[in-house]
Amino acid sequence: MKFGLAIGSAALTMGLLLVFYGDAESPKRVSLDRLDRIEKAITAFIETNDRVPTSLQALGLPQEELQDHIGEPFKYIVTADSVTVMSYGSDKEPGGSFFKKDFSVTIDLR
Repeated sequence: MKFGLAIGSAALTMGLLLVFYGDAESPKRVSLDRLDRIEKAITAFIETNDRVPTSLQALGLPQEELQDHIGEPFKYIVTADSVTVMSYGSDKEPGGSFFKKDFSVTIDLR
């Protein structure tokens, strides 16, 4: 009988957590949403200025928007053909999967 009560109590607790925190934005979603806004800002900058921004700060976005979900600045990489903005994820190292996954967006300049 105690085992059944423990399972019921755990299920109730999980249900309450989902009700109260279910709408909380996941860390992954924070980084992906910020990358989406940065991509749009870079595209608009290129259309307006006919060149790529020299840095992410040139976009005029709030400083928080230029950081990933753990507060690390996004990497900004410009080549002749593309602009890439990326986060190395929670491990701060290239590569990885699951919670250590990198996130990036690339804009083709060709």
